[in-house]
Amino acid sequence: TFPLHVPRALIYPEGGMSAKGHIALINTQLAQIRVGLVLAHALGRKLILPSVICGYDKAWYALSSGRAKGAFAGAPHFVVPIFNCPLDHYLE
Repeated sequence: TFPLHVPRALIYPEGGMSAKGHIALINTQLAQIRVGLVLAHALGRKLILPSVICGYDKAWYALSSGRAKGAFAGAPHFVVPIFNCPLDHYLE
């Protein structure tokens, strides 16, 4: 694995996170992961994915604020940004 370089301005944008800001944050990190995958493949190695930061949460229903309140009463919810973003939030 390797550490991702993520500019602080993408994690904490002035005025708060937006959908465009979240996409820019994820795309910046995915570009670095792609390079890591290419290098791992060229060297015949396996890549352990680095921790990714998400600007918004993900749910099967609309998130007007980008934050989920939990699937049921008392369920934990993520505080954004999410510093160890679950894999299914950015890869399908």
